[in-house]
Amino acid sequence: MRFYLFFILTIGLLSACSLPGTQTESEWADGVGTGNTVQFQNASVSISVPKTWTETKGSDLPSPKHGVIVTAYVSPDVKYWFSNNIIVMQDTLENIVTSEKYSELNNLQTMRNYLEYTKLQDIPFTFSDAEISRLYVFEARYNQTTPKMQFIQTARVCGANVYLLHVSLSLDKSPTNYIELLKSFKCK
Repeated sequence: MRFYLFFILTIGLLSACSLPGTQTESEWADGVGTGNTVQFQNASVSISVPKTWTETKGSDLPSPKHGVIVTAYVSPDVKYWFSNNIIVMQDTLENIVTSEKYSELNNLQTMRNYLEYTKLQDIPFTFSDAEISRLYVFEARYNQTTPKMQFIQTARVCGANVYLLHVSLSLDKSPTNYIELLKSFKCK
């Protein structure tokens, strides 16, 4: 739940990024596992990301109030000064909770932190290793000057840690392939 404040800072920073790229995002639209994705992995987790996206180094991102950024990737496609992006954040749980319950509670906090918030989907979500959570797709804007964007959020509990998976998209993108990417998230 503590990640919601960090979203405002991080997404603002990532939305201002304009990274060079020679391939378009649609080239990975065939989905996960087709050679158009690569694996991010560290000692604790792994997730598939589009091959053409660029990892943003932690030193280029603001530090969250709680927890840490595990990784962030930014699309090479820039439209209206915005690049689609994915962020994985980690925090230590204070209480034992399921992935599904954490995702629900996080969404309640998230709703309160936007000027506009329109929920598009609130669905049961199953990771590729059968862990159950909830997934939220919504359109929102932070304030009067930021554009409305589309977001996808879910959470995954791994032992005493929770990982918040957050995708920011322009409104013209379908969330389908990005949801498939999130399914690939695994705890080690």
